[in-house]
Amino acid sequence: NTYLESPKDKGIVSDTPPIAISFLQFPSTPNADTIKYGDSKNQLEMLGIDKLHQKGYRGEGMLIAVLDDGFKNADRVPYLKSIFEEKRILATYNFVKKKSQVYEDGGHGTSVLSCIATDVNGKLYGSAYKSTFVLLKTEKLEDESVQEEANILFALEYADSLGVDVVNISLGYDIMDNPLTSYSQAKRNGFTSLSARAVNWASTKGMIAVVAAGNSGQTSDKLIMTPADADSALTVGGVDAVKNIYTKSSIGPRIDGITKPDLMAKGVATVLGGLLGNIATGSGTSYASPLMAGLVAIFWQQNPTFTAAQIKNALKKSGDKYLNPSSQFGFGIPSPDSALKFLVPLPPEILGLENRNNLKLNISPNPFDNFTLPKLDFVSNKKNCLAIIYNSKGEIVWRNIVQNNNDILKLENLSAGQYVLKITDGSSFGIKKITKIN
Repeated sequence: NTYLESPKDKGIVSDTPPIAISFLQFPSTPNADTIKYGDSKNQLEMLGIDKLHQKGYRGEGMLIAVLDDGFKNADRVPYLKSIFEEKRILATYNFVKKKSQVYEDGGHGTSVLSCIATDVNGKLYGSAYKSTFVLLKTEKLEDESVQEEANILFALEYADSLGVDVVNISLGYDIMDNPLTSYSQAKRNGFTSLSARAVNWASTKGMIAVVAAGNSGQTSDKLIMTPADADSALTVGGVDAVKNIYTKSSIGPRIDGITKPDLMAKGVATVLGGLLGNIATGSGTSYASPLMAGLVAIFWQQNPTFTAAQIKNALKKSGDKYLNPSSQFGFGIPSPDSALKFLVPLPPEILGLENRNNLKLNISPNPFDNFTLPKLDFVSNKKNCLAIIYNSKGEIVWRNIVQNNNDILKLENLSAGQYVLKITDGSSFGIKKITKIN
């Protein structure tokens, strides 16, 4: 099931021809004062995303996978033009038809992607519009079967191999075509369904899976679907523009009493992109979820030395209903500003003695591999600086002397995975989260 209601046309934007995909390179970030959110202002301000954008966190260096029913016309619609022109599609795969093409059918994924990736000034901005993306088709349009859940597992394994940070899954299952494989409320317990177990596995690999709660709030079975029930899923319900519950948003708690959904975002008249290149609105937790996925990505970008679990828990604790969670709202609407106080810093030898990043460090490409080793760009008045790379345990795995004149990091012997790069000149430092892929 994809969580979708019929979009309402908000005007046609002129069409453009397809744009070829090639390996990513990161563009320069626009000045914050050029951003005019248009009708998307409400859905971004609700989550504090606009403030993170203004601070320069728009997803640069973050890798987001979107698992959906396909991305019809995503390579043609003008509102996604930037991610193709700037070569920020790292990979695509169609697990239903076993090929790389994902742009033929399944427009739900296109609209979901638009909630994260669009940058049409004055009309619509996505929540993490400078991120790099992996587009994966897992949903078969013709039926509902466990094979689709298997596709989710395969897609998450593939995402892990690429070093993905955040995954959005606006899909869910309860009643299957084969009744023997349907999921009763008792089976939506966080660890029974194949898709829930896949999401839990992804968490052990350092990814944050953001999952739509479902749109069953007005049915006899109002409970969240699977894999939204997964223990490690960041499950997202929907609210309207003034933070009232979206009446169709699936509710909790989970059958064992665990609070679900986790957090809420705008899922009523969400501003998004339509299949014809138009800016439209749609309702459903499908659209609340990618807004949240983008917030997770840019909050993690702001705080790159923290683990997936730390980022997720800080955002949950920042929810406006954290002290009094409910079956409809979970922990409520998060605040990234408030979430900062729930992040416990890593040791000073990693972060430096002061929490500032004043070398203005950039690295590109990121993710990288042995054929496209990353190039440094930072400003220091000292010729030689120390570069240190830490693994996820805080252990030093590489160090060298570098200069700020576009030095290329010789990291052929570094294993694939996620790391933290720190550059210091003795008095100032810069930190970036980096990913090496196979």
